[in-house]
Amino acid sequence: MLRFLHLSDLHLGWQPRFLGSGAQERARERNEMLRKTIDMALEGKHGIDMVVIAGDLFDTHRPESAVVEAALRELNRLSKAGKALVTVPGNHDEITYHDSVYRQYELRWPGLLVREANPSYIDTLDIGGEQVYIYSVAYTAGLTRCDRPLAELPRRDLPGIHIGIFHGSLDWNAGERNLPLSSTELARANYDYTALGHFHRASEHRVGRGVVSYCGATEARGFDDLGTGNVQCVHIDGQGVKLQTIPLQVRPHRVVEIKLDEVETEIELRRFVASLGDPQALVRLVLKGTAAFDIDEQALEQASEGLFSYLEIVDQTESISPALVEELRQETSIRGNFVRRILTRLESVEKSEEKADYLRALQKGLRAFKGGKNGSSSI
Repeated sequence: MLRFLHLSDLHLGWQPRFLGSGAQERARERNEMLRKTIDMALEGKHGIDMVVIAGDLFDTHRPESAVVEAALRELNRLSKAGKALVTVPGNHDEITYHDSVYRQYELRWPGLLVREANPSYIDTLDIGGEQVYIYSVAYTAGLTRCDRPLAELPRRDLPGIHIGIFHGSLDWNAGERNLPLSSTELARANYDYTALGHFHRASEHRVGRGVVSYCGATEARGFDDLGTGNVQCVHIDGQGVKLQTIPLQVRPHRVVEIKLDEVETEIELRRFVASLGDPQALVRLVLKGTAAFDIDEQALEQASEGLFSYLEIVDQTESISPALVEELRQETSIRGNFVRRILTRLESVEKSEEKADYLRALQKGLRAFKGGKNGSSSI
């Protein structure tokens, strides 16, 4: 029986620059996930024998020395506790470069550090009397062939548990600096478990008699990469492979879409946003649909101050409601004059293409009056 944590894509050292002055503090907080994960591995209740890191432990091949030293301190805790560790370089922290973190710190790296540029048998670990065979590859530009899926994957014909560890794309070639993998070849290799990294969403695939899995990225890396909030535990015994997700305390990131067709007033919008309040969360609000009122993003942000750790508003409204157009037409202002001129021209044309051009001009003009952003149709 074997129980281990399958990690990947921690991207230690990543900087959330969108947070401005708060970026450094958030980066330090985010880097703490490795310590929390090692704490979990050392808790007796989980019965963890080994930790596998399937690439992109760091966000770059040359992270700051303080980030590396902190990571080494945590990983060495595993070795001191008698836990096995296998680290595979990824594509963000690839081993290709002469100044790669894995070349610079190779002699100090605990456990097994994969350096082979082609798919190889790495080593056999004796864990609780169980023979565990490790197979992997460290993508190395100019040496690792990536124009087709890895083939002829090695496997020793010996009793025990056989584990493949790869940082790449399963059944999809994502191009240069990407390791293509094939379900067909993995089935032929006949590993009991294949630990994958590179894609940040967790997924599980039954391939041949084994399991192939992306554990996903635990911590968010912005609003387009929300993280799973979990650590994946793999249990292998005579009955097969079982996966368990263990929650890890991380700062929540949320993307919330609000359909403005269902919101009648700005006050109602503010109340809804207030109902989402979570001082720990980083939140992106995406405004969609057609608004029946003028959206003042700055006022909405001010009204929501203190409700979230960070709030970002993205206006993706698609059109302007007739009621709002009429309201703007009545304004005695430069904006009102602009609306009246566009509407006069709109009423004078018959072709649908020309009408569409004037409507787009109206939307862009109103967006310019507001200093709109994100390429949206804010008004």
